[in-house]
Amino acid sequence: MIVGAGPRACPLMVLSGDCPIGERMTDNLQDILNSIPNRQLLRVEEVADLLVVTKMTIYRWYDEDKLKGIKINGVLRIYRQSVVETIQNGNGKKADHETVEEVERKLKESSVKSRRVISKGVEI
Repeated sequence: MIVGAGPRACPLMVLSGDCPIGERMTDNLQDILNSIPNRQLLRVEEVADLLVVTKMTIYRWYDEDKLKGIKINGVLRIYRQSVVETIQNGNGKKADHETVEEVERKLKESSVKSRRVISKGVEI
């Protein structure tokens, strides 16, 4: 567990400065990295727990090449080094953490587009 961050603090948010306790946590980078199991290949569940994301996010990041891994008999394993690099670089943060303003802007844009299509008599 990340010291002082609570049970669900995301290392990616902490290290990027998006976490309110991020300033305290940057000193604990080595603690975070030491909490990664000392094996070359990690299970998806382990990586998801470590990065405080869902297993589906890990699969998506693998598909998007944000995490490197290998499939063994159809079972995905993630390279430990890839997880270390992700934590150190904060990769993936922007993909899953949008501000409220960004979400509101996207909703407004999609609403305007929908109204334009409906006003032209085209079904969605």
